Order: sequence, then structure tokens, then C-alpha cells
Amino acid sequence: MNKVYVSIIVSLLFGCSSDVNTTAYKFNRICDSFEVLSKDDKLAELSAEERDLYIFNDISDLKADSVARTTWIYARYVVPVEERYAMFKSAVDSVEKGDWSCLAMKELAPTLNIAYMEENSNDIKLPEPTMLEDADF
Repeated sequence: MNKVYVSIIVSLLFGCSSDVNTTAYKFNRICDSFEVLSKDDKLAELSAEERDLYIFNDISDLKADSVARTTWIYARYVVPVEERYAMFKSAVDSVEKGDWSCLAMKELAPTLNIAYMEENSNDIKLPEPTMLEDADF
């Protein structure tokens, strides 16, 4: 079932992105943001929303329609939150045809709470977070 969701997300990403034909998907750029956050001395003091804002501020250099940024935007909506990393990793592995990993994201992704919404990001309408078993597909 999880493979079906990954396939849908990867298909959507290819349809929405302008950098599909480039070799640099910048997935590691998002991982780097999580690594920087994980080493921040004030990490324990940051709220879940502040952590989300930190990541988005740090990846602001990525184009709004880049595959990496769009993948993270979709992964943020995965509930239960413990599945966010697995969804992101599955999408990256599907695109990159490899075995991508990011320990900092694996540890921190479940601790973020959506605080930042993309404005006019290709007019992507994202759903409210929901449990997968409650999803209406």
C-alpha cells in the first residue's frame, strides 16, 4: 500500500517540476538542513512549528517547484508523523534509483509541526493531514 502512495507522489512530482530532466534533484540539500538543525544548540528549545520554519527558511534557495522541495512539502503531510521520513526516502529512492538516507531527517521529521505554507507554489492544493486509514482516495 505504501508503494502505491509513493508511486502517486513521484508521478505528481514529475508532472509538477521543471527540473525533472536535470541530474541534481537537491535531496541532499534538504538533508543538510536537517543536519544543521540537529546540531543547533537551541534545538530542544524550539517548538515543532519553529523547527518547520527553520527547515523552510534554510531551503528557501531551492526553487518552489523543485522535485526535492515538492517532495518534502508532500512528506510533511504524512500522518502518522513517524512515516514522513519513510515516504520522503521512498520517493527519493524511486527518483534516484538508489538507497538514499538521512539520519537527521529520520530523527527530526516526526518532531516538526506544519507552520509554513507555500504561497502560490504552482497552485498546489495540499490536503489537511489525515491518517492513512481515514484517507478518502
